[in-house]
Amino acid sequence: MGGSIIYPSINLFVYDLKEGLGQDEKTIALNRRKFYRKIYGNLSEEFLSAALKSLQQRENSEADYIELLETRTLPFEDPENGQYYPVQLGDTYGLVVDYSGKLNPDGKANDDPQPIQFNPVPTPFAPLKQEIEQRLHQQTGSIGQTWLLFGKVADANTPSNDILELAKYCYAQVVPSPNWHRDFVGENSLLGGQLYELNYTPSPAGLTWEELHAKSDRILVWLFPYDIDTEAMKKSVKSLYFDFLCLFHYRHKVTWCYAQGRHLTAELKTEFVSLQKSVDRVAQIPDTVESGKLNLRNLEKTLAETLKTLADYTIKLNYLDAQIRTLKINSHNYETRLTQIADNHTPNNLQALQQFADRRNEHCTAKRYQQKLENDYEFLLPGLTILQNLTSTIGGIIDLEKAKNDRALNNTIAIAGVGLAVSGVAVSVATSDNPPPS
Repeated sequence: MGGSIIYPSINLFVYDLKEGLGQDEKTIALNRRKFYRKIYGNLSEEFLSAALKSLQQRENSEADYIELLETRTLPFEDPENGQYYPVQLGDTYGLVVDYSGKLNPDGKANDDPQPIQFNPVPTPFAPLKQEIEQRLHQQTGSIGQTWLLFGKVADANTPSNDILELAKYCYAQVVPSPNWHRDFVGENSLLGGQLYELNYTPSPAGLTWEELHAKSDRILVWLFPYDIDTEAMKKSVKSLYFDFLCLFHYRHKVTWCYAQGRHLTAELKTEFVSLQKSVDRVAQIPDTVESGKLNLRNLEKTLAETLKTLADYTIKLNYLDAQIRTLKINSHNYETRLTQIADNHTPNNLQALQQFADRRNEHCTAKRYQQKLENDYEFLLPGLTILQNLTSTIGGIIDLEKAKNDRALNNTIAIAGVGLAVSGVAVSVATSDNPPPS
Protein backbone atom coordinates (compact mmCIF):
# COMPACT_ATOMS: atom_id res chain seq x y z
CA MET A 1 0.00 0.00 0.00
CA GLY A 2 1.55 3.31 -1.07
CA GLY A 3 4.83 1.95 -2.51
CA SER A 4 8.21 1.41 -0.85
CA ILE A 5 11.01 3.51 0.65
CA ILE A 6 14.76 2.90 0.57
CA TYR A 7 16.69 3.96 3.68
CA PRO A 8 13.75 5.53 5.56
CA SER A 9 15.10 7.87 8.24
CA ILE A 10 13.92 10.56 10.64
CA ASN A 11 15.71 13.63 11.91
CA LEU A 12 14.04 15.40 14.82
CA PHE A 13 15.01 19.04 15.39
CA VAL A 14 13.84 19.99 18.87
CA TYR A 15 14.23 23.34 20.64
CA ASP A 16 14.01 24.27 24.32
CA LEU A 17 14.26 27.60 26.09
CA LYS A 18 17.65 27.96 27.79
CA GLU A 19 17.21 31.34 29.42
CA GLY A 20 14.00 33.36 29.33
CA LEU A 21 13.53 37.07 29.96
CA GLY A 22 13.43 37.72 33.70
CA GLN A 23 14.21 34.11 34.70
CA ASP A 24 16.37 33.57 37.79
CA GLU A 25 19.26 31.12 38.17
CA LYS A 26 17.03 28.45 39.72
CA THR A 27 14.68 28.49 36.71
CA ILE A 28 17.60 28.51 34.26
CA ALA A 29 19.07 25.45 36.02
CA LEU A 30 15.68 23.72 35.73
CA ASN A 31 15.60 24.52 31.98
CA ARG A 32 19.04 22.93 31.62
CA ARG A 33 18.00 19.82 33.53
CA LYS A 34 14.85 19.35 31.42
CA PHE A 35 16.83 19.63 28.20
CA TYR A 36 19.59 17.22 29.18
CA ARG A 37 17.02 14.75 30.47
CA LYS A 38 16.13 14.24 26.81
CA ILE A 39 19.63 12.82 26.25
CA TYR A 40 20.57 11.40 29.63
CA GLY A 41 17.17 10.42 30.97
CA ASN A 42 18.37 6.95 32.03
CA LEU A 43 21.22 8.22 34.21
CA SER A 44 20.97 8.13 37.98
CA GLU A 45 20.62 11.47 39.76
CA GLU A 46 24.29 11.32 40.80
CA PHE A 47 25.58 10.82 37.26
CA LEU A 48 23.09 13.28 35.81
CA SER A 49 24.25 16.00 38.21
CA ALA A 50 27.87 15.36 37.19
CA ALA A 51 26.90 15.51 33.50
CA LEU A 52 24.99 18.75 34.03
CA LYS A 53 27.95 20.36 35.76
CA SER A 54 30.29 19.36 32.94
CA LEU A 55 27.91 20.48 30.21
CA GLN A 56 27.15 23.77 31.94
CA GLN A 57 30.83 24.68 31.66
CA ARG A 58 30.57 24.45 27.88
CA GLU A 59 27.66 26.89 27.70
CA ASN A 60 28.25 30.53 26.89
CA SER A 61 25.39 33.02 27.19
CA GLU A 62 27.17 35.38 24.77
CA ALA A 63 27.64 32.83 21.99
CA ASP A 64 25.30 32.23 19.06
CA TYR A 65 26.32 28.60 18.43
CA ILE A 66 28.11 26.08 20.64
CA GLU A 67 28.38 22.31 20.37
CA LEU A 68 27.63 21.00 23.84
CA LEU A 69 29.45 17.65 23.67
CA GLU A 70 33.21 17.25 23.42
CA THR A 71 32.57 14.37 21.03
CA ARG A 72 30.06 16.52 19.07
CA THR A 73 27.56 13.64 18.89
CA LEU A 74 26.42 10.85 21.19
CA PRO A 75 25.60 7.65 19.23
CA PHE A 76 22.78 5.28 20.12
CA GLU A 77 23.76 1.90 21.46
CA ASP A 78 24.54 -0.76 18.86
CA PRO A 79 22.87 -1.98 16.72
CA GLU A 80 20.72 1.17 16.56
CA ASN A 81 21.69 3.52 13.75
CA GLY A 82 21.12 6.86 15.47
CA GLN A 83 22.71 9.71 17.39
CA TYR A 84 22.11 12.87 19.44
CA TYR A 85 23.62 16.24 18.51
CA PRO A 86 22.97 18.93 21.18
CA VAL A 87 23.91 22.59 20.69
CA GLN A 88 23.33 26.00 22.22
CA LEU A 89 21.75 28.60 19.92
CA GLY A 90 21.93 31.85 21.87
CA ASP A 91 19.21 31.65 24.52
CA THR A 92 17.93 28.33 23.12
CA TYR A 93 18.96 24.68 23.33
CA GLY A 94 18.82 22.78 20.06
CA LEU A 95 18.94 19.01 19.62
CA VAL A 96 19.06 16.93 16.46
CA VAL A 97 18.09 13.28 16.87
CA ASP A 98 19.04 11.24 13.81
CA TYR A 99 17.60 7.72 13.54
CA SER A 100 17.45 5.17 10.72
CA GLY A 101 16.55 1.95 12.52
CA LYS A 102 18.69 -1.07 13.28
CA LEU A 103 21.96 -1.81 11.51
CA ASN A 104 22.36 -5.03 9.55
CA PRO A 105 24.51 -7.84 11.05
CA ASP A 106 27.44 -6.60 8.96
CA GLY A 107 27.22 -3.23 10.73
CA LYS A 108 25.90 -1.39 7.67
CA ALA A 109 22.66 0.56 7.34
CA ASN A 110 19.62 -1.19 5.93
CA ASP A 111 19.46 -0.29 2.24
CA ASP A 112 16.62 -2.65 1.25
CA PRO A 113 13.25 -1.31 0.02
CA GLN A 114 10.76 -1.14 2.88
CA PRO A 115 7.05 -1.08 1.99
CA ILE A 116 4.79 1.64 3.36
CA GLN A 117 2.07 -0.27 5.19
CA PHE A 118 -0.47 0.23 7.96
CA ASN A 119 -1.57 -3.35 8.66
CA PRO A 120 -0.87 -5.21 10.79
CA VAL A 121 1.25 -2.27 12.09
CA PRO A 122 2.37 1.00 10.46
CA THR A 123 5.88 0.83 8.98
CA PRO A 124 8.54 2.05 8.37
CA PHE A 125 8.30 5.60 9.77
CA ALA A 126 5.96 4.99 12.72
CA PRO A 127 8.42 2.77 14.63
CA LEU A 128 11.27 5.19 13.93
CA LYS A 129 9.29 8.05 15.44
CA GLN A 130 8.18 5.95 18.40
CA GLU A 131 11.78 4.97 19.16
CA ILE A 132 12.86 8.63 19.19
CA GLU A 133 9.95 9.61 21.43
CA GLN A 134 10.79 6.82 23.88
CA ARG A 135 14.42 7.91 24.00
CA LEU A 136 13.31 11.47 24.76
CA HIS A 137 10.92 10.12 27.43
CA GLN A 138 7.94 11.60 25.57
CA GLN A 139 9.28 15.12 26.16
CA THR A 140 8.60 17.73 23.50
CA GLY A 141 10.44 20.99 22.82
CA SER A 142 9.25 23.94 24.88
CA ILE A 143 9.84 26.22 21.89
CA GLY A 144 8.95 23.74 19.16
CA GLN A 145 10.11 20.82 17.05
CA THR A 146 10.32 19.73 13.42
CA TRP A 147 10.26 16.13 12.20
CA LEU A 148 12.15 15.55 8.94
CA LEU A 149 11.25 12.24 7.26
CA PHE A 150 13.42 11.29 4.31
CA GLY A 151 14.27 8.41 2.00
CA LYS A 152 14.23 7.54 -1.67
CA VAL A 153 11.55 5.87 -3.74
CA ALA A 154 12.12 2.21 -4.57
CA ASP A 155 10.88 2.34 -8.16
CA ALA A 156 12.80 4.06 -10.93
CA ASN A 157 9.58 4.76 -12.85
CA THR A 158 7.65 6.46 -10.04
CA PRO A 159 5.80 9.49 -11.51
CA SER A 160 5.53 12.76 -9.59
CA ASN A 161 1.88 12.13 -8.67
CA ASP A 162 2.82 8.83 -7.07
CA ILE A 163 5.63 10.52 -5.13
CA LEU A 164 3.03 12.91 -3.72
CA GLU A 165 0.81 9.98 -2.73
CA LEU A 166 3.80 8.29 -1.14
CA ALA A 167 4.49 11.45 0.88
CA LYS A 168 0.89 11.39 2.13
CA TYR A 169 1.31 7.81 3.36
CA CYS A 170 4.57 8.76 5.11
CA TYR A 171 2.89 11.68 6.85
CA ALA A 172 -0.07 9.58 7.94
CA GLN A 173 2.29 7.34 9.92
CA VAL A 174 3.64 10.01 12.25
CA VAL A 175 0.61 12.08 13.38
CA PRO A 176 -2.68 11.15 15.03
CA SER A 177 -5.80 11.84 12.95
CA PRO A 178 -3.86 12.88 9.82
CA ASN A 179 -5.49 15.26 7.37
CA TRP A 180 -3.22 16.13 4.47
CA HIS A 181 -5.57 18.73 3.01
CA ARG A 182 -5.84 20.53 6.37
CA ASP A 183 -2.16 20.37 7.32
CA PHE A 184 -0.41 20.77 3.95
CA VAL A 185 1.59 24.01 3.58
CA GLY A 186 3.38 23.55 0.29
CA GLU A 187 5.89 21.65 -1.84
CA ASN A 188 9.54 22.52 -2.38
CA SER A 189 12.30 20.93 -4.44
CA LEU A 190 15.81 20.68 -3.03
CA LEU A 191 18.93 18.81 -4.20
CA GLY A 192 16.90 16.63 -6.56
CA GLY A 193 14.28 15.62 -3.97
CA GLN A 194 10.73 16.79 -3.30
CA LEU A 195 10.27 18.42 0.10
CA TYR A 196 6.69 18.55 1.42
CA GLU A 197 5.90 20.86 4.33
CA LEU A 198 3.04 20.32 6.80
CA ASN A 199 1.89 21.78 10.11
CA TYR A 200 0.00 19.49 12.44
CA THR A 201 -2.14 21.08 15.18
CA PRO A 202 -4.54 19.01 17.29
CA SER A 203 -8.08 20.11 18.04
CA PRO A 204 -7.85 22.99 20.56
CA ALA A 205 -10.91 21.79 22.50
CA GLY A 206 -10.07 21.40 26.18
CA LEU A 207 -6.38 22.35 25.75
CA THR A 208 -4.53 25.28 27.24
CA TRP A 209 -2.37 27.28 24.86
CA GLU A 210 0.74 25.64 26.40
CA GLU A 211 -0.68 22.15 25.81
CA LEU A 212 -1.75 23.05 22.28
CA HIS A 213 1.76 24.34 21.52
CA ALA A 214 3.38 21.20 22.99
CA LYS A 215 1.17 18.84 20.94
CA SER A 216 1.67 20.70 17.65
CA ASP A 217 4.29 19.41 15.22
CA ARG A 218 5.89 20.58 12.04
CA ILE A 219 6.52 17.79 9.56
CA LEU A 220 8.77 17.75 6.48
CA VAL A 221 8.73 14.78 4.11
CA TRP A 222 11.76 14.74 1.78
CA LEU A 223 11.61 12.09 -0.93
CA PHE A 224 14.47 11.52 -3.36
CA PRO A 225 14.33 9.78 -6.77
CA TYR A 226 15.41 6.18 -7.16
CA ASP A 227 18.45 6.98 -9.33
CA ILE A 228 20.24 8.95 -6.61
CA ASP A 229 22.89 6.95 -4.77
CA THR A 230 21.89 6.23 -1.17
CA GLU A 231 25.18 7.51 0.23
CA ALA A 232 24.84 10.65 -1.89
CA MET A 233 21.34 11.17 -0.50
CA LYS A 234 22.60 10.80 3.08
CA LYS A 235 25.42 13.22 2.31
CA SER A 236 22.96 15.74 0.86
CA VAL A 237 20.80 15.62 3.99
CA LYS A 238 23.81 15.95 6.30
CA SER A 239 25.11 18.90 4.30
CA LEU A 240 22.01 20.80 5.41
CA TYR A 241 22.07 19.87 9.11
CA PHE A 242 23.52 23.17 10.25
CA ASP A 243 21.32 25.25 7.94
CA PHE A 244 18.20 23.35 8.94
CA LEU A 245 19.10 23.54 12.63
CA CYS A 246 19.29 27.34 12.39
CA LEU A 247 16.38 27.77 9.96
CA PHE A 248 13.94 25.70 12.02
CA HIS A 249 15.11 27.44 15.19
CA TYR A 250 14.23 30.85 13.75
CA ARG A 251 10.86 29.61 12.56
CA HIS A 252 9.92 28.02 15.86
CA LYS A 253 11.10 31.10 17.72
CA VAL A 254 8.72 33.22 15.64
CA THR A 255 5.73 30.97 16.33
CA TRP A 256 6.71 30.64 20.01
CA CYS A 257 6.94 34.43 20.39
CA TYR A 258 3.55 34.74 18.77
CA ALA A 259 2.04 32.18 21.17
CA GLN A 260 3.66 33.93 24.13
CA GLY A 261 2.44 37.29 22.87
CA ARG A 262 -1.15 36.10 22.44
CA HIS A 263 -1.09 34.68 25.96
CA LEU A 264 0.17 38.01 27.34
CA THR A 265 -2.46 39.85 25.31
CA ALA A 266 -5.25 37.74 26.83
CA GLU A 267 -4.01 38.49 30.36
CA LEU A 268 -3.60 42.21 29.64
CA LYS A 269 -7.09 42.43 28.15
CA THR A 270 -8.51 40.93 31.34
CA GLU A 271 -6.67 43.52 33.42
CA PHE A 272 -7.72 46.26 31.01
CA VAL A 273 -11.38 45.39 31.56
CA SER A 274 -10.89 45.48 35.34
CA LEU A 275 -9.53 49.02 35.02
CA GLN A 276 -13.03 50.27 34.32
CA LYS A 277 -14.14 49.18 37.78
CA SER A 278 -11.31 51.17 39.37
CA VAL A 279 -12.16 54.20 37.24
CA ASP A 280 -15.83 53.96 38.29
CA ARG A 281 -14.85 53.84 41.98
CA VAL A 282 -12.62 56.89 41.66
CA ALA A 283 -15.33 58.77 39.76
CA GLN A 284 -17.58 58.44 42.83
CA ILE A 285 -15.02 60.00 45.18
CA PRO A 286 -16.16 63.66 44.75
CA ASP A 287 -19.70 62.73 45.84
CA THR A 288 -18.30 60.79 48.79
CA VAL A 289 -16.15 63.76 49.84
CA GLU A 290 -19.10 66.14 49.71
CA SER A 291 -21.18 63.79 51.81
CA GLY A 292 -18.40 63.58 54.36
CA LYS A 293 -18.33 59.77 54.10
CA LEU A 294 -14.87 59.38 52.56
CA ASN A 295 -12.97 56.54 54.19
CA LEU A 296 -9.27 57.36 53.89
CA ARG A 297 -8.19 53.84 54.83
CA ASN A 298 -10.28 52.32 52.02
CA LEU A 299 -8.89 54.86 49.60
CA GLU A 300 -5.34 53.94 50.56
CA LYS A 301 -6.23 50.28 50.03
CA THR A 302 -7.54 51.14 46.53
CA LEU A 303 -4.28 52.97 45.80
CA ALA A 304 -2.20 49.95 46.87
CA GLU A 305 -4.26 47.64 44.62
CA THR A 306 -3.98 50.04 41.69
CA LEU A 307 -0.21 50.36 42.13
CA LYS A 308 0.10 46.56 42.10
CA THR A 309 -1.97 46.39 38.92
CA LEU A 310 0.16 49.15 37.39
CA ALA A 311 3.37 47.23 38.12
CA ASP A 312 1.96 43.96 36.75
CA TYR A 313 0.49 45.64 33.67
CA THR A 314 3.77 47.45 32.94
CA ILE A 315 5.83 44.25 33.18
CA LYS A 316 3.49 42.29 30.91
CA LEU A 317 3.30 45.11 28.39
CA ASN A 318 7.10 45.26 28.31
CA TYR A 319 7.22 41.49 27.83
CA LEU A 320 4.79 41.81 24.92
CA ASP A 321 7.03 44.43 23.35
CA ALA A 322 10.02 42.13 23.84
CA GLN A 323 8.19 39.27 22.09
CA ILE A 324 7.44 41.55 19.13
CA ARG A 325 11.09 42.56 18.83
CA THR A 326 12.30 38.95 19.15
CA LEU A 327 9.77 37.85 16.53
CA LYS A 328 11.03 40.50 14.10
CA ILE A 329 14.67 39.50 14.60
CA ASN A 330 14.01 35.80 14.07
CA SER A 331 11.80 36.47 11.07
CA HIS A 332 14.65 38.39 9.47
CA ASN A 333 17.13 35.65 10.39
CA TYR A 334 14.85 33.00 8.86
CA GLU A 335 14.65 34.91 5.58
CA THR A 336 18.42 35.43 5.51
CA ARG A 337 19.21 31.78 6.27
CA LEU A 338 16.77 30.55 3.60
CA THR A 339 18.46 32.80 1.04
CA GLN A 340 21.81 31.27 1.99
CA ILE A 341 20.41 27.77 1.56
CA ALA A 342 19.03 28.68 -1.86
CA ASP A 343 22.39 30.17 -2.90
CA ASN A 344 24.57 27.34 -1.55
CA HIS A 345 22.48 24.24 -2.35
CA THR A 346 21.27 23.96 -5.93
CA PRO A 347 19.07 22.97 -7.66
CA ASN A 348 16.17 24.14 -5.56
CA ASN A 349 12.75 25.73 -5.51
CA LEU A 350 11.92 26.79 -1.95
CA GLN A 351 8.77 28.76 -2.64
CA ALA A 352 6.72 27.09 0.11
CA LEU A 353 9.41 27.64 2.74
CA GLN A 354 9.74 31.25 1.63
CA GLN A 355 6.08 31.97 2.32
CA PHE A 356 6.73 31.94 6.05
CA ALA A 357 8.93 35.03 6.22
CA ASP A 358 9.04 36.63 2.76
CA ARG A 359 8.06 40.26 3.46
CA ARG A 360 7.09 40.77 -0.17
CA ASN A 361 4.42 38.07 0.15
CA GLU A 362 1.07 39.30 1.47
CA HIS A 363 0.43 35.83 2.87
CA CYS A 364 3.69 35.88 4.84
CA THR A 365 2.98 34.14 8.17
CA ALA A 366 5.66 35.93 10.18
CA LYS A 367 4.45 39.31 8.95
CA ARG A 368 0.85 38.54 9.95
CA TYR A 369 2.02 37.40 13.39
CA GLN A 370 4.03 40.57 13.85
CA GLN A 371 1.18 42.84 12.75
CA LYS A 372 -1.25 41.08 15.05
CA LEU A 373 0.97 41.51 18.11
CA GLU A 374 1.75 45.12 17.19
CA ASN A 375 -1.98 45.84 16.93
CA ASP A 376 -2.52 44.21 20.32
CA TYR A 377 0.25 46.32 21.82
CA GLU A 378 -1.17 49.58 20.42
CA PHE A 379 -4.64 48.65 21.71
CA LEU A 380 -3.35 47.87 25.20
CA LEU A 381 -0.85 50.74 25.56
CA PRO A 382 -3.50 53.33 26.62
CA GLY A 383 -4.26 51.13 29.61
CA LEU A 384 -0.83 52.03 30.98
CA THR A 385 -1.66 55.75 30.77
CA ILE A 386 -5.02 55.14 32.45
CA LEU A 387 -3.35 53.29 35.31
CA GLN A 388 -0.71 55.98 35.74
CA ASN A 389 -3.36 58.72 35.80
CA LEU A 390 -5.49 56.66 38.17
CA THR A 391 -2.71 56.22 40.70
CA SER A 392 -1.84 59.93 40.46
CA THR A 393 -5.49 60.89 41.01
CA ILE A 394 -5.99 58.61 44.00
CA GLY A 395 -2.66 59.66 45.49
CA GLY A 396 -3.56 63.33 45.03
CA ILE A 397 -6.93 62.88 46.75
CA ILE A 398 -5.27 61.09 49.66
CA ASP A 399 -2.73 63.91 50.02
CA LEU A 400 -5.50 66.53 49.97
CA GLU A 401 -7.55 64.67 52.58
CA LYS A 402 -4.50 64.22 54.79
CA ALA A 403 -3.70 67.93 54.42
CA LYS A 404 -7.28 68.81 55.41
CA ASN A 405 -7.04 66.51 58.38
CA ASP A 406 -3.68 67.97 59.32
CA ARG A 407 -5.08 71.52 59.18
CA ALA A 408 -8.02 70.46 61.32
CA LEU A 409 -5.63 68.84 63.75
CA ASN A 410 -3.43 71.93 63.81
CA ASN A 411 -6.46 74.10 64.57
CA THR A 412 -7.44 71.76 67.37
CA ILE A 413 -3.92 71.85 68.75
CA ALA A 414 -3.86 75.67 68.53
CA ILE A 415 -7.17 75.96 70.38
CA ALA A 416 -5.99 73.46 72.95
CA GLY A 417 -2.77 75.44 73.30
CA VAL A 418 -4.64 78.65 73.99
CA GLY A 419 -6.76 76.84 76.55
CA LEU A 420 -3.69 75.47 78.21
CA ALA A 421 -2.11 78.90 78.29
CA VAL A 422 -5.19 80.45 79.86
CA SER A 423 -5.31 77.63 82.37
CA GLY A 424 -1.66 78.24 83.15
CA VAL A 425 -2.26 81.91 83.86
CA ALA A 426 -5.21 81.07 86.09
CA VAL A 427 -3.11 78.61 88.03
CA SER A 428 -0.36 81.18 88.46
CA VAL A 429 -2.80 83.79 89.82
CA ALA A 430 -4.39 81.30 92.14
CA THR A 431 -1.00 80.25 93.42
CA SER A 432 0.15 83.80 94.12
CA ASP A 433 -3.05 84.59 95.99
CA ASN A 434 -2.95 81.40 97.95
CA PRO A 435 0.61 80.41 98.78
CA PRO A 436 1.13 76.82 99.91
CA PRO A 437 1.18 76.25 103.63
CA SER A 438 4.64 76.47 105.17
